[in-house]
Amino acid sequence: MDGLSGALHADTFGGNLTANRVGAAAATVSTDGGDAQIAFAAAPQQVTVSTNGGLAALTVPGGPYALTADSNGGPQSVGIATSPAAGPSITISSGGGPVQVEPLAPH
Repeated sequence: MDGLSGALHADTFGGNLTANRVGAAAATVSTDGGDAQIAFAAAPQQVTVSTNGGLAALTVPGGPYALTADSNGGPQSVGIATSPAAGPSITISSGGGPVQVEPLAPH
């Protein structure tokens, strides 16, 4: 998927999801075991991603974000500015898979 706008709500029921240049202010994604890789073109206000064992990878512009990340023992990489008091929020969990939250590279 490329260039989505509006709200994003997706459940792949075990499959992978890859979305690029997402302009949605709100996103809720569940893969039930598959990988989720989402790159936002505009700063989202609220993101929830759950993979239940797959890779959970986000690329977001701006920041800071109120971040809740839970890899359940899997590797975590967070390269964005975070603050519990930030308005925009990200909740990301992988159930044991890798969690990655990285900044959008400037053009």
